[in-house]
Amino acid sequence: MKNRIRKLCVIMIVAMALMMSGCGSKDVDSTQKTKEETTSKVTDAPTEEPTPTPTFTPTPTVSLSRDVVNETMTINFSFGERTGTFTGHLNENGLPDGYGEFSMTGENAWTYKGDFKNGHFHGHGKAVWEEGRPTVEEGTFTNDVFTPTFTERLDNLGRNEYLYFGEFSVPDRVWAYIDSHVDLFNQATADQVNGVELQDFVAKQFKKAREQDTVGIVKLKLKALQAFEDKVEDYWGYSGYITSILATDDNYDSYYAIHLFGRTDVCEDDKFELYGLPICTSGFDNVSGGTTNVIVILACYMK
Repeated sequence: MKNRIRKLCVIMIVAMALMMSGCGSKDVDSTQKTKEETTSKVTDAPTEEPTPTPTFTPTPTVSLSRDVVNETMTINFSFGERTGTFTGHLNENGLPDGYGEFSMTGENAWTYKGDFKNGHFHGHGKAVWEEGRPTVEEGTFTNDVFTPTFTERLDNLGRNEYLYFGEFSVPDRVWAYIDSHVDLFNQATADQVNGVELQDFVAKQFKKAREQDTVGIVKLKLKALQAFEDKVEDYWGYSGYITSILATDDNYDSYYAIHLFGRTDVCEDDKFELYGLPICTSGFDNVSGGTTNVIVILACYMK
């Protein structure tokens, strides 16, 4: 009896163990299944792509920079569009830049040789305008306009209108003196010229060498043979009077072409005292034939 009871107890213990083992397996399987379903859902979800960062690609710029020879082109100058031929350098915009030459032919022919800046005369250059009597402008240009210094204006006077007694050009030594004494030549006063150190002057020696040993102001006593006074509104930036006088010494040994930026009381047949700067020698044709040789003087003061 005791043995039966013992066996029964063993059977019951084993049965209970088997039941507990079955329940644990079911829980493990359920947990595993839940994990697999969750993983499957995550895996099946669509992947979101990152938003791309915007980028900018600039439009390529084509440079027109090049050197050309006699290329026909139209340029919009400050005085209007002109078509002609250009030799020189074109910048990245296809416009003349640096040193070059632009020429127009035909009825209104003209030529400019010199510095350009982005399609305009700018810097040092020389323009020759062929309308009527050729006009030469050589010196400083600003945005197509001739804007000469005082000395450049005088140098251009020597080959343009208001010129009665022979062409001339200003030598380098004289040019440097004028540039450093500009105030003396804007119609100086008596006090100004009295304070200047005067230089010796011998006409025969000057006509031979065509220059002074020491460049500077001289004082001469002369007689006026002809006198012209022209009023100008805008002579390359100068407004006022330009006076030109043909004079001689007492013995008629030497003749002088005197130019003054201003007015004077000196008239034909007057004797006068001159303070001025000898520039060079020149000459002009006489109406009756022959040539009159002159010493060109830039006047400071006359009385």
